[in-house]
Amino acid sequence: MAKRKLFLLRKANYVINESTLEEAMLFIEASLREIGLKPRSVMKTLLSVEEIIALLLEQAEPGTVLRTNVRSFFGDITVVLSVRGNEVDLFDEKADYKTVSSLEGSDLQRAIRGILLKAEGGRIRFSYRAGINKVRIAAHDESRSLTLAMIYALLAGVVFAYFLNVLFPPEVSRDICSYVLEPANDMFMRGLQSMLSPLIFFSMVAQIAQFKNLSELGRLGARVMAVYLFTTVISVLVSIMLSQMFHPGKLGFALLPSDTAAGTLVSSGMDTSVRMILTGIIPDNFITPFIEVHTLQIMFLGVMCGCAVNAIGEYTTMLKDFFEACNSLCVTVTSFITRFVPAAEFCAVVLMIHTQGRESFAAVLGMLGLIIAAIMAMFAVYGLLILLAGRLNPIPFFRKMRRGMAVSLVSASSSAAIPVNMAICTEKLGISEKVAGFSIPLGAMVNMDGGCILMAVAGLFLARAYGIVVPPSALLSLSLTIVLLSLGSPCIPGVGIVWLGAVLETIGVPMHALSLVIGLYPFLDTFITVSNTTGDVAAALVVARNEGLLDLDVYRS
Repeated sequence: MAKRKLFLLRKANYVINESTLEEAMLFIEASLREIGLKPRSVMKTLLSVEEIIALLLEQAEPGTVLRTNVRSFFGDITVVLSVRGNEVDLFDEKADYKTVSSLEGSDLQRAIRGILLKAEGGRIRFSYRAGINKVRIAAHDESRSLTLAMIYALLAGVVFAYFLNVLFPPEVSRDICSYVLEPANDMFMRGLQSMLSPLIFFSMVAQIAQFKNLSELGRLGARVMAVYLFTTVISVLVSIMLSQMFHPGKLGFALLPSDTAAGTLVSSGMDTSVRMILTGIIPDNFITPFIEVHTLQIMFLGVMCGCAVNAIGEYTTMLKDFFEACNSLCVTVTSFITRFVPAAEFCAVVLMIHTQGRESFAAVLGMLGLIIAAIMAMFAVYGLLILLAGRLNPIPFFRKMRRGMAVSLVSASSSAAIPVNMAICTEKLGISEKVAGFSIPLGAMVNMDGGCILMAVAGLFLARAYGIVVPPSALLSLSLTIVLLSLGSPCIPGVGIVWLGAVLETIGVPMHALSLVIGLYPFLDTFITVSNTTGDVAAALVVARNEGLLDLDVYRS
């Protein structure tokens, strides 16, 4: 395959007629291949582009022009489509949440198509200005390429640390760590920390504002969301319970001798009474939570603003567009920062091996084992949920989910697993297309059981590593933070690292503590994704069973 081109801009305009869709698709495919995009990513992009062009042409004015633009700029590969016409309901907001349980035929297909496009998250951006529909589609699979880059960075860090310890004099090794690796790692952590407050706030506002009223979810949607929320809470409780039972590493093992006193002061200075935690959620002004990165207070402000947006009347649409634009800006900036995760990971791995030795590395591996144990425990929870709430034998579920788990493990992307999981739901488990088409894409956006496990286990592990004892009363604040973060999570590659940073702020752990676990993130991300997607399908199965939308003969076959 040809080497990917960093700079390329190709444009084409088509007067709308019967052959417009075919001509535009051929042009876009040829452009993506010329850039050097992998065939798998080309096909994935074309599937979304075809659906979007069809929707644009339905609302286009006769005789108008479809403008297509394919460009590559420093790894950003985008397809931009624009056409004059009536506003396109790209994500079919009314159909997906409000009436999906009552739709049939083409209306149902349109609703499912809207949810599938919406599940693409940050890959698709839509705007309607001055009578022109404009759609921007990110054409490459950032999450997959980021995971591979992180694996390479991990291996390179281990090799470099070995040569640093063996080949270089101690003085040279110390200078390389002090003047090159540590500053580079600190720059990444500072950049990440700078975006936490605005990202949390605008993500929460945008997530809450998309629902005018929770009753609009309908019975089907309400049940799906209830199951997702239930498994999310259970995943947090299971993770905290296991973390309290097992303690990888000694208390304060990551602290240098000169830092021990500082760690003790941080721990003893935490106000952990339940009363103060509950009242402390509400800030006394709007600015301080953003300056101090008080996660719960920022989320409280985000939820309040999100609810208020829908109550303003004539300004609602304008404010929704404003907050969505701000959210897109924060997501874009954070995505740019997370591209440097492999570099930060390389620095973190070298520093950990060089300065903290085998003890810290063994403790991190113990944390990895604890996360895997928590994920296994959640599989048992899914089985019990299917057995008790669905009144079904869970063995066929796990047997038929093997392919979906394998795809999630390899791709490390919930969105990439959507088509496979929907096929498993409808063809192997006997779940109605109504339920599968609604719950699986929605779960890819809001159901983050595996992410909750990472935040809880890794957060408590890093607190212990830095000598901070989190008392039982503070676990309430931690649990609430994790649940809310999981529901408002943006679709950013490496978002688990970003949200873990927010959790650390909640329990008083320094941001640079992320250096201890960032090296194992690519492996953690694969297991996290398996838990997320398995929970999506389990929830769909339980809801379908209780709604009478499950073919028992197919499930038991």
